[in-house]
Amino acid sequence: MKGIILAGGSGTRLYPITRVLSKQLLPVGDKPMIYYPLSVLMLTGIRDILIISTQEDVPRYSRLLGDGSDLGVSFSYAVQDEPKGIAEALVIGADHIGDEPVALILGDNVFHGHLLAEILREQARDVQGCVLFGYPVKDPQRFGIAETTADGRLLSIEEKPARPRTNQAVTGLYLYDNDAVDIAKGLQPSARGELEITDVNRAYLSRGRAKLVELTRGFAWLDTGTPEALLAASQYVLTLEERQGLRVACVEEIALRMGFIDAEACYRLGAGLAPSRYGQYVMTVARSEMSDRKETAMKELTIEDLKHIMRSCAGEDESLDHGGDILDTSFVDLGYDSIALLEAAAFIKREYEVALNDDDIDVQETPQVFLDKVNGVLVRQAAL
Repeated sequence: MKGIILAGGSGTRLYPITRVLSKQLLPVGDKPMIYYPLSVLMLTGIRDILIISTQEDVPRYSRLLGDGSDLGVSFSYAVQDEPKGIAEALVIGADHIGDEPVALILGDNVFHGHLLAEILREQARDVQGCVLFGYPVKDPQRFGIAETTADGRLLSIEEKPARPRTNQAVTGLYLYDNDAVDIAKGLQPSARGELEITDVNRAYLSRGRAKLVELTRGFAWLDTGTPEALLAASQYVLTLEERQGLRVACVEEIALRMGFIDAEACYRLGAGLAPSRYGQYVMTVARSEMSDRKETAMKELTIEDLKHIMRSCAGEDESLDHGGDILDTSFVDLGYDSIALLEAAAFIKREYEVALNDDDIDVQETPQVFLDKVNGVLVRQAAL
């Protein structure tokens, strides 16, 4: 599935803030607004993403995000000369979409929820028609409102109805099969001169190929179109992050968790953002992953692996002639921590009949201190 983020528009409701800067580059919490829709696409498993914005702002997004390779994804950019409707993103992105299904998300939508990633991946697995996402609102007169059957099949969509039939607002995230491109190309502009995304959805509705997935309790969908909404979204994110110690929409962490990059690459990204708290968080996540990986690797080490490590440390002939030390710092340089040294100590005791007491083993010591202690025992025994 291909991804598109529509980050255009003039953001007039936020004037004068957006007179010189795209709304989707404004901060929500501790990161740019565009990180939130980007995180949604990445959590869905999408790695090929087109970002659409104005001629003036595309270079700014490119400067912020680059080509995506440092996150293990691919970013490309396109221009929407003037706001001609959400559905125009499907026309602009036709070549990007190709023959694939597409996830289109608005750049000013913030989604959050514990099981959000699982729901997104499940719904994106085999899109037949269109999949919309609904969210209950207390003022449905302000939104596009969906009516569905008990199994989620879409019955109707009404734009800002005076007498809404439900309170399920259609959010700014849309999953489409490849027919969406041709549907969008065949649309006529509405009375306000735009290609309406609701018309795309209604085309699928008329074919009986539209469904709505409800995001109910445990999920948040936040609008950021007004100063009040922007502030509320920031407060929501910052409160969660402060209470939990976890970051919302941290794209570097998501890239790591999704397997797009490894821990070392994640750490480098965090280091590039230091000394900000965000950068420090990314480095902490990467360090934790590296530590977990070492521990897992140690559990899988065999005696043959340990013998290989020992040969690397003591020389190929495993002699005691190593500058006075049987083991040298290459053991540490290999990246093994104190847990690895404990395993090696056990191997030494078995294979070399070394008198290494349990008191000499302390996992709280640095690898170098422990290494020196092991060397001391070995050298003393060799002299006897």
